[in-house]
Amino acid sequence: MVCSLALIVGCFGGKSARNDVTITGTVTVDGQPIPNGSITFMPADGQGQDGGGTIKDGKYTAKASVGEKFVTIDGFKVEGQRVADPGVDDRMIDNIVSIVPEKYRNKNELRATVKASGNTFDFKLESEPKK
Repeated sequence: MVCSLALIVGCFGGKSARNDVTITGTVTVDGQPIPNGSITFMPADGQGQDGGGTIKDGKYTAKASVGEKFVTIDGFKVEGQRVADPGVDDRMIDNIVSIVPEKYRNKNELRATVKASGNTFDFKLESEPKK
C-alpha cells in the first residue's frame, strides 16, 4: 500500500519531469501593444509538450521547455458593443475582435530558441497589407 501511494504521488504529485524555463517579452501589432492575448511555444520538432502564457498590455511571461520552438500569438481588443443574441438576449456585451494577423496565429511564421536562461523575445508583428 505504501509503495502504491509513493508511486502515485511520484507520478502525479511530485516534482514535474519537465524543466520549464521562464520566457518574457513584448508583443506589438503595427507598433501598438496587444491589450490582451496569449502566446504559445510549441516544439519545432513536434516532440514534447508546449508552453505559453498570457499577454497583457503588450507584455508576457510564459513557461516552456528548452529547445527550438514555433511561436503562435493571438490578441484581442474591445471594439464597441453589440447585442448578445438578437431576439433572445438583448443585453449589450463587449464586441471583442482579433487584432493579430492570421499568419501569426496558426502558421509556423515565428520561431524562438528557448535556452536554459536569458529568454527575452520581443515580437513586432505587422498587419497584412489591405487588398
